[in-house]
Amino acid sequence: MQEKILRDPGSLRVGVAALVPRKVDSAHQDHYPDYFSTETYWSTERLWQFIGVPFEAVTSAIDEVAGEFRERLKEGLRGLLPGASQ
Repeated sequence: MQEKILRDPGSLRVGVAALVPRKVDSAHQDHYPDYFSTETYWSTERLWQFIGVPFEAVTSAIDEVAGEFRERLKEGLRGLLPGASQ
């Protein structure tokens, strides 16, 4: 409410969403904590549909960033080795 001081508190809706799909089969688990329901717990697909970005674009971007990060991390760690030039 501190960030939305001009909004009617009754108009605010709280929810939670999965940013990426779960890798583990969770069919046997409770999908919704007690304070969330099917209306306030969004799947990955529903979240990215609401944002307006196809999830395929998200996974492609994650793959690209991960590849670049891996190379930068290797180079950065090499610079920490004894005798490495700074």
